[in-house]
Amino acid sequence: MRGCILFISFCFLLCMNVHAQQEYRLWQENPPHANDFDTVKEKSIAGPGFTKVMNVTIPSVSVYLPQQPSGTAVLILPGGAYGFLAWDIEGTKVAEWLQQKGITAVVLKYRLPNNQYMRKKQIVPLTDALRAMQIIRQHANTWQVDTNKIGILGFSAGGHLAASVSTHYDDFDGSSYLYSGKPNFSILVYPVISSGKLGHPGSMGNLLGKHPSKAVRRYFSLDTQVDEHTPSTLLFHPIHDATVPVTNSRWYYDALLRKNIDAMLYEFKDGVHGFGVADNNEVKGDYRQWKELMLEWLIKKQFYSPENSKK
Repeated sequence: MRGCILFISFCFLLCMNVHAQQEYRLWQENPPHANDFDTVKEKSIAGPGFTKVMNVTIPSVSVYLPQQPSGTAVLILPGGAYGFLAWDIEGTKVAEWLQQKGITAVVLKYRLPNNQYMRKKQIVPLTDALRAMQIIRQHANTWQVDTNKIGILGFSAGGHLAASVSTHYDDFDGSSYLYSGKPNFSILVYPVISSGKLGHPGSMGNLLGKHPSKAVRRYFSLDTQVDEHTPSTLLFHPIHDATVPVTNSRWYYDALLRKNIDAMLYEFKDGVHGFGVADNNEVKGDYRQWKELMLEWLIKKQFYSPENSKK
């Protein structure tokens, strides 16, 4: 009986450890470009498909440390049209899955552009995402992360943000930061790429406002921002995505190839926009392979070694 109790206790502790997380604020003082936001309260709304997080004023990262780290780390950026964060389906559930594979998963709770409590709203999400990348590099030794194996994973508008980090990582004054915000690899899932009509008007409206200049539109049309230093990129997109057309991924993929950047694009004949972690057993389709395909790509590109996580 005593042995049974000890075994149950061990299993409980093991499960607790698998899902253990730590939360870190991005900024010790008020975040950059923040106005007085004392009257704004963050809120979480549980829906039938996923949980929405809104009104983020204190950006943070939730860190999922694996029991046996492989050395790989991934910063996860949930989507939500820059109006909310699809916190679980494109965030914490993905992190838990990566954690089980020995990958250090970091979910970013980034600020959503809002003129009510911030200045320069167009660059606020990017500022938070760059800071999160720097925090991972800052803690690399403690978290047993290889600084050459730190990537970024974004969904929908979070994919736009991930591609922004991948192309604009050195556009801000780095003198106040000790570590680079550049990812070693980028994974984009049904990403918004274009700021034009074939992108996602809702996301770009929330980020850029009603009448952005041509220069601003071009800056945030990320297929036009790829250069020879953009990191290796893997893209996933359902062909019949009615929310963010597959053209977005195709344009970015083509731009990468033109600059001789290593890239791969998977177009799924099944699935719709927002499948996220794709853990719904009732819905079948080829899109549900995306996580395994991602691991295969990471292994092939030597960004991930599953053998390391078994040691």
